[in-house]
Amino acid sequence: MTSDEFDQEELEEQDLVGGAPESILELCLAAGRFVHAAVGIEVDQTSDTLSLVDHYLVGARGTLDERPELVPLITRSVGAYFGEVIRSLMNGFWIVPSDDVHGWLVCSSEVFVSLNPVGAVYDALYGHRDHDGPSSELRLDREDAALVDQRLSLLPEVREEDFHLLTTRFDVIEIAVAALREAAARDGHQEVRFEADDYLTQAR
Repeated sequence: MTSDEFDQEELEEQDLVGGAPESILELCLAAGRFVHAAVGIEVDQTSDTLSLVDHYLVGARGTLDERPELVPLITRSVGAYFGEVIRSLMNGFWIVPSDDVHGWLVCSSEVFVSLNPVGAVYDALYGHRDHDGPSSELRLDREDAALVDQRLSLLPEVREEDFHLLTTRFDVIEIAVAALREAAARDGHQEVRFEADDYLTQAR
């Protein structure tokens, strides 16, 4: 990822609605319609609904070979949905520098952590990380990565078939954010706030 992919002026002109571009909210609504059509239950952009979204994605795996053209639609829309769920958890905001989903991020304003939610959906859709989608790795400061890894190492083993599900990914993000908030409070940095340029600087 190059700095050219991040046009700060374009980012500042994004039509943000509560921390999300209008285009993301439209995709999020589309994901809700897809999930409702598949499982017959309305979803409300909360973590409680992620098991329904996982059910939809697992069911969609059977169509990937027959209809590969659906992959961008599914991953973008569900990525927007998952992004909105974790944005609420993180008290965060989106960075959407272009139509290329590889540059999309949801970033916390309270602690320094970000994630590409479309990458997480690729993982959940395929059931592994061997795909052409974005990386789903948490992006952290190097010194914070060890703290988060140590906290995550305390978790019980997860079944292989559950490892890439969005419900599992949400739990990981929740634990990581909690660990970083605790560290910030311990170090007296709980009032520090992060903005888009802090994350863009890391990407350059």
